[in-house]
Amino acid sequence: MSQSSPLLTAIVLRYTDYGEADRIVHLLTKEHGQISAMVRGARTSTKKYSGLIDLGNMIEVEFSSMQRDLWIIKTAHGLQSMLRTRTNLHKLAFLSYACELVSMAAQAGNPEPKLFGLLSQLLKILEEEDGVVGSRFRIAFEIKLLSFAGYMPQLSVCPACQKKIHDPATIFYTEASVFHLSCLPSMESPQQSMTPCDVSWLRSCSMALRTPMLDSLSVPMPKGPQWAFAEIITRQYQKKIQSRTFLQSIEST
Repeated sequence: MSQSSPLLTAIVLRYTDYGEADRIVHLLTKEHGQISAMVRGARTSTKKYSGLIDLGNMIEVEFSSMQRDLWIIKTAHGLQSMLRTRTNLHKLAFLSYACELVSMAAQAGNPEPKLFGLLSQLLKILEEEDGVVGSRFRIAFEIKLLSFAGYMPQLSVCPACQKKIHDPATIFYTEASVFHLSCLPSMESPQQSMTPCDVSWLRSCSMALRTPMLDSLSVPMPKGPQWAFAEIITRQYQKKIQSRTFLQSIEST
């Protein structure tokens, strides 16, 4: 990326207040992946940036220069805000969760068109659709994110014996794959590295992977390890998902 740039479309993944007036914002772009940028006066300029630099918002930005690995935002204009989403606690919790996962997966300085498209689609659904955001919808997002990031979960064939999965089966987190229980690799702490699942649950997960996100909205999931893919993401990136606890508490009510 050159020292000046054309207008870019970006999604706000997270931000941190800096000093008395500024804000450091982490953005996702198609062309350059994840970008860290400084917004001068973001917390004092009520007219210029009011409600603009906020989680999940899609904005059009122009950068003026780089200072200490931070791009300086010259101008920013809103393209899509998440006003309706912020009035629904469940959707707001999911918005925070989705942005955190993308922030973990998106690389800096490399194009991320698939992750950008996935998150854009999710934000549009959250903001425009009235359906219930259930575990199937979340699992669809998690599996697609893993796939686009290069960690495609193996859900139908056992990697050990190369035969079609049948019960009893289990998800092995560190391998991001499903094994027959009898084929599991040896491990020191199996209770922390895997969880049992059945074929009906796996079929629903496979359908969520293959179909558009909207098709999973309000669709119930069969009984199974509903947070298995979050565990896989945690292990792949070796980082705790901070927003998971709150979202999990809402889903369980």
